[in-house]
Amino acid sequence: MLTLSSAVLNSFLYTRLPYDTRRDFAAVAEIGRSPNVVAVRPDHPARDIAGLIAAARAAPDTVTYGSGGNGTIVHLSTVLFSNMAGVRMQHVPFRGGGPALQALMGRQIDVMIDSLPVVLSQVREGTIRGIAVTSAQRLPQLPDLPTVQEAGLAGYETQNWFGVFAPVRTPAPIIERLAAEVRRLVADPECRRRLTEMGVEPVGSGPVDFTAFWDRELATWGPIVRASGATVE
Repeated sequence: MLTLSSAVLNSFLYTRLPYDTRRDFAAVAEIGRSPNVVAVRPDHPARDIAGLIAAARAAPDTVTYGSGGNGTIVHLSTVLFSNMAGVRMQHVPFRGGGPALQALMGRQIDVMIDSLPVVLSQVREGTIRGIAVTSAQRLPQLPDLPTVQEAGLAGYETQNWFGVFAPVRTPAPIIERLAAEVRRLVADPECRRRLTEMGVEPVGSGPVDFTAFWDRELATWGPIVRASGATVE
């Protein structure tokens, strides 16, 4: 089971990986995708994406954003947002996503772009203020939040995802059998209900579609990681 981080981002972040992810693994089936939420501290003056961009433009490098560390999807999603919006914000990396979320709730940082399962309950409870979602469409879990694209930043979309992989030399019949079982499980109504409750959009794609999606993600995130300057030893 790999995610965006382990199947894509690590290929660009680690300078000495003992394997090549794309060469040594075979994509079996994608389970689901989890969009991010743009959230600000509860007392922040920005009520929407336009307000956040305006605040960052008015005072470059003073609006702070948190993450669970350099090179995480939370960090890189904000790098992409800043680049597309033409603003500069100050990155504050923490030792894990939990402390970063606590800092946002505690008004120690201004903004964070984190995954729906992580921040959903806090947004609903009002301990942080969600202002947009990073998916292409609005989410059923937070139907009142616009997408970042709706809010004016055309083309912006980020999400984490989860999928099953196998060693690259696994025989094709075994890959197909595994993929069929994953698709069967993801199609199960109870499984889909639980995934949706957790903030994961069920997908259940097979090897061909999942491999094509994986290659697109590698092409998308490589330049973003390099532009961020983030590395992991």
